[in-house]
Order: sequence, then C-alpha cells, then structure tokens
Amino acid sequence: MTVVRYIFINGYPGVGKLTIAKELQRLIPGSQVLDYNTMLDMIPSTMPVDSPEYNAKRSAVRGDFLDAAAQLDYTRRLTWIFTDVLYADEAGGKGAREYQTAAHARGVQFWPVVLECDEDMNEARLEMVEKFAEQREDVEGLRKIRGEKKLHSFGEGGDEELKMDVTRMMPDEAAWKIFEHMREGFVWGTAAASSS
Repeated sequence: MTVVRYIFINGYPGVGKLTIAKELQRLIPGSQVLDYNTMLDMIPSTMPVDSPEYNAKRSAVRGDFLDAAAQLDYTRRLTWIFTDVLYADEAGGKGAREYQTAAHARGVQFWPVVLECDEDMNEARLEMVEKFAEQREDVEGLRKIRGEKKLHSFGEGGDEELKMDVTRMMPDEAAWKIFEHMREGFVWGTAAASSS
C-alpha cells in the first residue's frame, strides 16, 4: 500500500519553492505539485492583496483545492506537495493550519517545510524568474515584504517541520534534503507509517 503525505513548502516569493517542489516530485512516485500561483490565478486581479476579502477568497480557493485532493478517487492516492507564501500573521497562520488540518482529517502525514534564503540571493532569484515568467512580486515588493513580514512557522512540537536555508543550494539538493528529512521519520511505501 502506498503511503500518502501532504508536504507543505512555505517561503518568500522567488525563493525557489516551485522549482524545489518539482525536484521533490521526481523523488516521490505518485506525487503531485500544487503551486500557490495556480490557486491565486482563481482570484480576481482587481482584488487588493491586503484586503480581508482577498484573504477570504484565497482561503476559499485553497479549501476547494484541499477538498478535491481529499475527495476524488484519483487525488486521494497522491502525495501532495503544496507551495505557498504564508506569513506569521493571523491570515498566514489560518492558511497554514488549513493545510495541516486537511492532512490530519485525511489521516495522512503532514510535513511542513520553511525555505529561508539570504535577501540578496532571494532578490537575484526573483529577478531571474521575472525574465522568464510573469511574476506577481517585483524586487521592491519583495524588499517591503521581507522588511515587514516573517514567514509562518509551526514551531516546536507536533508535525516534523523542517527549516532550511537554501541560499547556496541547488534545487535538486534542497529537494533531496527534504526527502531525507522525511525518510528519517518513516519507511517509504509502507502502510505502517500511514499517519502521524
């Protein structure tokens, strides 16, 4: 029996969440990545991101995706790798707990990961991404966010959160470290490790 997990990767814009998630997907058979940009695309671009309505809509969209992951026959068999940008504030804590609650409600392991990165490298990565794809944040926006907001962390206790500085890591190396961290906590592919 295949073990299903929910892996939640949190980090600032441009830190490399999606690239690392895709590398992690290559290491975990039967896994699927759901990037927060996919969810944000469902929210009208006219809605200000700092409004209560935006956070309510974002929560509703996230809930729809989590419900689908839990209820559809095909998606119930997948390990989900979620990426998001959630801060250490009320909305961020609520959003992070939605992923955690969804995993526990499904009876699957929940593995939160917080990606940290040096500010200069974070800016350089964001600039590189901006050249090749439509990016929601620019460097000035990133500086403002990093100056004002810390990333949500589950802290000590409960789920096996991994905080990882990816400043000098390649995406495949970061993915391998996440994989190894989880592998230390259970045996891959066995029903004996089905829930935490």
